[in-house]
Formats: sequence, structure tokens, C-alpha cells
Amino acid sequence: MPVKRGIPGGVIAVLSIAAIAVVICVVACVHFVFCRRKKVAEESSVPNVQMIESGHGVGTVEITSESAPLPASVSQKLKGITLAKSVEFTYEELAMATNNFDISYKIGQGGFGSVYYAELRGEKAAIKKMSMQASKEFLAELKVLTHVNHVNLVRLRGYCIKDFLFLVYEYIDNGNLRHHLHGRVTEPLSLSTRVQIALDSARGLEYIHDHTVPVYIHRDIKSANILIDKNFRAKVADFGLARLTEVGSASLSHVQGTFGYMAPEYAGSGDISPKIDVYAFGVILFELISAKEAVLKRGEVATEPKALVTLFQDAFSQPDQTEALQKLVDPSLGDDYPLNLVLKVAYLAKACTHENPQLRPSMRSIVVELMTLSSSPEDSYIGSFYGTYETIIDSYAIGSTNKVVKAGDCVLMRPSESNSAHYVARVEKIEADNRNNVRVQVRRYYRPEETVGGREQFHGAKELFLSDHYDIQSAHSIEEKCIVHTLENYTKLENVGSQDYCCRFEYKHVSGTFLPDRVPMYCKCKMPYNPDDLMMQCDECKDWYHPACLDVRIERARLLDHFNCSAHRCKEDVKKPHRTPLTKGKSFAFPSKRSASARRSPRRSNTMS
Repeated sequence: MPVKRGIPGGVIAVLSIAAIAVVICVVACVHFVFCRRKKVAEESSVPNVQMIESGHGVGTVEITSESAPLPASVSQKLKGITLAKSVEFTYEELAMATNNFDISYKIGQGGFGSVYYAELRGEKAAIKKMSMQASKEFLAELKVLTHVNHVNLVRLRGYCIKDFLFLVYEYIDNGNLRHHLHGRVTEPLSLSTRVQIALDSARGLEYIHDHTVPVYIHRDIKSANILIDKNFRAKVADFGLARLTEVGSASLSHVQGTFGYMAPEYAGSGDISPKIDVYAFGVILFELISAKEAVLKRGEVATEPKALVTLFQDAFSQPDQTEALQKLVDPSLGDDYPLNLVLKVAYLAKACTHENPQLRPSMRSIVVELMTLSSSPEDSYIGSFYGTYETIIDSYAIGSTNKVVKAGDCVLMRPSESNSAHYVARVEKIEADNRNNVRVQVRRYYRPEETVGGREQFHGAKELFLSDHYDIQSAHSIEEKCIVHTLENYTKLENVGSQDYCCRFEYKHVSGTFLPDRVPMYCKCKMPYNPDDLMMQCDECKDWYHPACLDVRIERARLLDHFNCSAHRCKEDVKKPHRTPLTKGKSFAFPSKRSASARRSPRRSNTMS
């Protein structure tokens, strides 16, 4: 009887189980690899966040890198950002406060994310939600807003990083300036309120331009980024494009900003300076006058889109400028407004939008002018900023004194604020208008404490450096004449007067660099330079040393003809060095019988500290 042969049922069962197990393993491996790659991708797009605990239990967060999509050059240039740990919000907090970011909580939409209203920890807040691709802008805002604190800059309350990037700001009740000028509002802004908003915004910009080291440049000043609170006071917001001049160069190949507000030199070649913010601020002044958009739509005033700046330039070119400008005034202001005030703001805006950035005023000068306008709007006198200056004059007499100032002279200028110190400047040009109002274009000198490095590397209370910061001021701001000497001439003065200063080099205000990039330093002990001290100067590097710091007696120092410091000793010194440690054991000096010189500054009655 034939026997039917086949695979036993038990074997089939074993093979089936084995096959299923293999399939499960393969699926598990594929799933693991996929998840791993996804996790790595997510981690690579999140800025590197490190928690650092301090000795007092107060932590900080240091963000040390940018997201993966950014160019490597940008990532290398951005420094770490240190934040108080208390400003970190959890994702759960933000989601709960916005009902999982429900659209009913959405109050705005920007180029880099959406903005939501929330109440966090007992305070109203605005939450900006950004994708990981916006990490460059996220870090830029953190860099600026964690280093500045001013009533006219929006305040950062905190941040969160989880799946998205979140920035938490103070909530500003009254929307933005664009909404009030171009949106549907029941009550138009009065002219005095508009001037106050301009002044507040100018103060915020002046702070980041002149009171931070190094300089911050906003790069996206526009009416939508001027927030208005319940008292109709303004705050500058949205620092996503802000540029720290210590990071990067003075020009960019990739230009970002908003058309209609971009300065010609920035839009054309990417040149960056604080004057691009001044230009954009001038556009805002034109908006405040006219309530027109920065770029007028096709058919509004011409067959093609037209910049608001061009529209006002056309008005300024008319024979009757006053009549032409009146036609551009916001109709909602009616006819009951001080015409002189409108004209002053218009001429100030014209100065801000000058094609040549060096001829634009600084934000500090703009603040002064707007303070004058807000305090005395009915004044019929059109000040030094506003006329048409066509005559270059040779000289100007200071007040009731007999001192005459000419181009190239150095002067002491009164500051824009009463609590600020006077500053020294070099007069570049003196101009007069048809009303005999006189203004001066000046180039400012800075004090050491106004630099990136501070006073540490500069010794002498009266040492200055020539900056690339140009300003335009009324000639009435000149307090008195002064003299800025070279260091060599300064040390030869028999008496140092209150008008005597010295300067060794130039300082690039925008980039925070020096020209030359190295200047002679006084003794490495870092004691302040005293002109009455006997000091020894290295023949090579030109640095100065106190003999005592080299353990050299004064009597011996007077007999020496040449001196080389430890970094520039000659071969003979290397063979037979006279090694004497400096104070605090910082380095060694190598004076020898014929390898050192002493140079003594003459005594004078008034020395530097």
C-alpha cells in the first residue's frame, strides 16, 4: 500500500513561527533605523542647549550652535548665549495657555512664525512660534534681547525649544503702528501722538546704536515692528534680522529686509551700518505724516508701484514745497494741525533718507530733534536740521567768545541728553542755509570705555580714538575748541590743559576694530600711565615698561641706550639673559648693558590718571 510522504505538521509549525520571527525582526530593524535617522535629524536641527548649574543653584542655559540648515560659516561666528534658567518655559505651559495653539489665540503672523496671545505665570504674554528652519532668527533675537534692557524695546520673557522654537515676549495691548496707520481703526492718531511714537521708537534705536558695545543694527525697521501700548507709547520689536557687528563683516551677500524700507547701499551691495536703520526710520516718519504704505500700490498715485520716499522726493522738488507737502498729509488729521510741525517732521525724514549714508543724522541727533518737536510743536522757528543747506562756510564763531571754528578743528560738543557726558569731535564741514542757520558735520572721538575692550588696554584719562561715527548737529551744540594731539606731541607738553587730548589710532564704530589693529600698551602691570614716571620703551614693539616691573633700578635705567622686551630680545640676550620676573610673575624682561633705553616724559602740572 503506497505511503503518502509529506512534511510533518510539527515541522511546518516550527518553520512558520521562524518565518514570522524573521519578518518581525526585519520590521523591527527597519523601524529602529528609521526612528534613529529621524531622531538624529531632529537633534541636528535643534540648537545645542546645555544646562549649567551655578554654585547658588541658579542655572543658566547656553545655546552654543545654530540649526543644521545654516551655512557653516554663520554657525562658527555665532557665540554662545547665556540666559537665566528661570526664563525657560515648558512646552506644556505654552500649549495649555493657548489651548494647543488654537487659531482663536492667534494675534499675528510674521515672516518667521505665528504669534499667539497667552497668560503665563500671572502675566499677559505674546508667544512667537517658529519652525526649526528659523533657528538663525531665533538665535538672533535671543542674542539681542538678552543683552539689552530699555523701556522702548520689547521685553523678552522667555523661550522654549521642543519640536518648534518659541519666544515669549511681554504683551503689548494696542497692536502695531501699521495697524493704526493703514488698518481700520475708529480713532486716528493725533499728530502729537505720532510725534511721541516717533520719539519713543528713535530712543529705542538710539539705545542699540549708541549704548551697547558693540553696536546692534536692527535691519528690519518698519511700521509693523513698532508696537503701541495702551498709553500709545512705542516699543521696537522683532529682532530676527538684527545684526551684531562683532559677528560678521560690514557687508552681506544675502540681503534681507522689507522693500520700501531698505537703504540704497544695503539693497544694492549689502553694506551694513546703523545708518540703514536711520533710513528705515525716515520712511516711518513719512508714513506718520501721510498714513500711506512704504510702497504705494499700482494705480494709487501712478501706473506702477512707487516708493513712498520717491513720492516725498517729488514733493520736495516742487517750486512750492509747502503746498506739495500739504497734499500728502493724512486726511484724517483734518485741517486743524500745526503746519510747521508737519514740515519739520518731513524735513527730518528727508535728512534720514538721504542717499549718502554719511549725510544722514545719527539716531542720537534724531532723538534731540524729536524731543524739541514734542515739547514745543507750535514753535515757528525751523531749526538747524530742516532748512536747505547749500552754502559751505569757512568758519563759525562760538557763542560770545572770540574762538573761531574751522573745518578740521576739534571741538567739545554738548550731548543730546543732559545726563550724558560732553564728547570730542572733529569738524568735517560747516554749512549755512538761507536763514543763516548753521550746522556742522562732525566725526566723533570715542573714549576708551566706549569700545569693545573697555578702558583696560588704554591708559590715560584723556586718551581718545577717532571713530567712523559721523554726526550732524546745530553749530550751537559746540561748547568750546580743543586740541587732539598725537601721543608723541602730548608727552612733550609742559602743561596739560582741560582742552588737551591725545589720540593714537582710529576705531571702527560699526565693526568694533582698530586701525592699526595693534597699539602700544603701557606697562604690563596695567598700572595707569603717569607722565611723571620714568618708563622704558621696547625698540621693537614700542610697548612701555616701568623699570621697577623689570627689577631695574632707576639709576641704571637712566644710563641705558636701548631696550628690548622679552618678546623681542636679541641673540646676545638669549645667550646671556638678565632674567628678572615682572610683578606678579607674568613674564620676563631681558635688559643688558647695551640693549636697553629709558625714555622719560617731561613733568607737567596736570597728569593723566
